[in-house]
Amino acid sequence: MRKSTVAFKTAPETGLIKVDLAEAVNSFAELYDLLEDYSPMWYSEEIHDRAQSALILLRESLGIEPALKSPTKKQESFEYSVRNR
Repeated sequence: MRKSTVAFKTAPETGLIKVDLAEAVNSFAELYDLLEDYSPMWYSEEIHDRAQSALILLRESLGIEPALKSPTKKQESFEYSVRNR
């Protein structure tokens, strides 16, 4: 897994933290990958679909290829268990 380095900058005039949007999308993608890899009990198919849709939308808005990981054996098992609950 790639180590994330998000550039957080504080705007002196407002004190608000600014984040590079592309880095924020990359961080979101890493969180998505973690959810896909570990598939916690609460990670339902509905949440998976919402997260996947958000990631695709964010990447497309930045012109980034929406390449998502191909399903692993663990994910296929998770998807099977979710469908058969």
